[in-house]
Amino acid sequence: MSLYQGEKPEYLRQALDSMMAQTYLPSEIVIVKDGLLPDELNAVLNEYQSKYANVMRIVGYSDNRGLGKALNYGIDICKNEYIARMDTDDISKPERCEKELLFLLSNPPICGVGSWVDEFEGDPTNVISTRRVPIEQKDIYKFCKRRNPFNHPSMMYKKSAVTSVGGYSSLRYGQDYDLFGRLLINGYLLSNIPESLLYFRTGSNAIRRRKNKQSIKCYIDTVKYFNKMHYSSVFDVLYVEISQMLLYILPETIVKRIYKVVRK
Repeated sequence: MSLYQGEKPEYLRQALDSMMAQTYLPSEIVIVKDGLLPDELNAVLNEYQSKYANVMRIVGYSDNRGLGKALNYGIDICKNEYIARMDTDDISKPERCEKELLFLLSNPPICGVGSWVDEFEGDPTNVISTRRVPIEQKDIYKFCKRRNPFNHPSMMYKKSAVTSVGGYSSLRYGQDYDLFGRLLINGYLLSNIPESLLYFRTGSNAIRRRKNKQSIKCYIDTVKYFNKMHYSSVFDVLYVEISQMLLYILPETIVKRIYKVVRK
């Protein structure tokens, strides 16, 4: 997990509790403090480190370096080959780690696996949609040329594979999409479990993040890079440029309606 000053303490508690309620418990939980944190968040970390002293590993630095660099920092510290990603405001379902680990152990050629996620607002019982991502290898490979075929906080991957392609990039947004694309380009196999194994927190801010000019630029630049690597085609780049331009210029209310239709 990467933790920064803007997270809410109650969300962090829910995320940590969900990992400590797994049917297959993690042998370590590495939390990277991406910059200085307020007292409320440090209090939560101190509480859980005291309660789970043999599991919790809290590291970090005083300056905010961004998600990609924070995750690379944490990956270097992780002792295990199999690493589960987790955001500090989401909630993993109890069997998530067990099902993903068993999948990877049963399919040695595959270096990473994710799942569908239930998107919720406010409380995890208020599920408003399920983000379903492709399952078959050919579908994942095709889908990734234009869009991210994985739900990042649901992923479990092999440390050796991620580090072999240089880990996460320094992009401010979309570091996960860039990473998964580079893994596929380099011949690694990735998969998804056709089941929701995580509650993904969403809301009005999610649309605003997608309409962010820098986020849109990072997305387009990533697909252009895929094209340079002879993965995405010129038509894929054009499709992404047009769709992102429309996302940027359309009113937020219309984007929300489109988003709901796509999710259904």
